[in-house]
Amino acid sequence: MTDGARFFMSQCAKKCTAVQVCNPESRRCVLRTGAIGKRILGNGPKKANGPKKANGPKERYYPKKANKPKRPKSSYFFFLDDVRGPIKARNPGATIGQLGKLMGLEWGKLSEAEKAKYAKSYAKNKIRYEQEMAAYTM
Repeated sequence: MTDGARFFMSQCAKKCTAVQVCNPESRRCVLRTGAIGKRILGNGPKKANGPKKANGPKERYYPKKANKPKRPKSSYFFFLDDVRGPIKARNPGATIGQLGKLMGLEWGKLSEAEKAKYAKSYAKNKIRYEQEMAAYTM
């Protein structure tokens, strides 16, 4: 046994109860009961106590620009706006994930001609966004 282990054993003898055994390698007291087997108790070397993080929104790396225009919606999101209500009415007990799956399946069933309607909406929205960004950056 090393000097460090002897020192730990003499220090630990005061803390350990009859059901605990000192483990000099890990410098912890080990409990020898329970279904799991050995359970390490928290009277070994302590972890550094740093400041706790506050719960809430994370800090941004860059400030959010208040008047910046939103990016254009994709054609898929225009489709979702049209289909969400009827699908939700047909499946009143469905969860958000299940509704998303159903809407995705409907999108997959659409032909290219039907998707072109939503692509036109996207093109109009993209032009709107580019105009707003031009005015914003000036």
